[in-house]
Amino acid sequence: MPLVMKLGYLEIGVKAVPESLGYYNGVMGAELTETSSDGTAHLSVGNDHHCLVIKPSQQPGLGAVGLQLRPPVTLDEVAKRLSDMGIAVDTRSDSRPGMPGLLAATFPGAPVFELYEHMAEVGPRTDNVGFSPSRLGHVALLSTEAKRLVQFLHEGLSCWTTDWFDDRATFLTCNRDHHVFNVLDAPFNGLHHVAFQLVDARHHFDAADRLTMEKIPLLWGPSRHTAGHNIASYHRAPEGSLIELYSDMDVYVPELGIFEPRAFHEDQPQKPKVWSLSNLSAWHTEFAFDLARG
Repeated sequence: MPLVMKLGYLEIGVKAVPESLGYYNGVMGAELTETSSDGTAHLSVGNDHHCLVIKPSQQPGLGAVGLQLRPPVTLDEVAKRLSDMGIAVDTRSDSRPGMPGLLAATFPGAPVFELYEHMAEVGPRTDNVGFSPSRLGHVALLSTEAKRLVQFLHEGLSCWTTDWFDDRATFLTCNRDHHVFNVLDAPFNGLHHVAFQLVDARHHFDAADRLTMEKIPLLWGPSRHTAGHNIASYHRAPEGSLIELYSDMDVYVPELGIFEPRAFHEDQPQKPKVWSLSNLSAWHTEFAFDLARG
């Protein structure tokens, strides 16, 4: 059983916080829950105090990935396990609002992973601003140390591996979603994309209409992926972050090692497998790295 239960939050460094807030708060509909004295903004699309941390920075990009531990797993247990793997860990108290403590894990080729037990909750936004995704779903990471990053997630945090694209991409999950993490072997480190779940397929139309009104072009989709089979579209936030909106992702059944059956699956039953790069869309193969770099 994975030691973590979900992707809790991402910290993204930006040069212009107000511009990014105009998108996440006004267009997406995330609720601004707290602003720190240094201008860092905390936003939520659900009940957690935050799922996004937008931080002023002269070096934009992904700074940290927050993962909530699965009860009754404790920070001390994870600290020992990761230390035994040679991963540097640091326990921090009250370093983020709404969180009494966290464990920061660092190693080359990866952002800082912040593991936590509890986060304060806020009420869901009720004013129907923006296209209002239901939750933060998954993150795709580019890494020069992809094998070590996968080892951290698979062996260190006991996440399940659900699919591969040859030796280019590995999909892992810590819950019933097909993937919560997508690790891509790349010549540089960074965020490939962050994904927010929409309520259902119909909401793709609402989101696309809102993005069109804001003159934010779709880069791909909505269309159905292969691995995961989620219906997805991609666009860019003002600071350059690649945003995926998705729905209808495959549901993993770890006890059986299969995904809940769907009529459109290539295999019956659909099991974790290695997909050939020939099945990967041009979006991923030809343009993924260039788009991620902006």
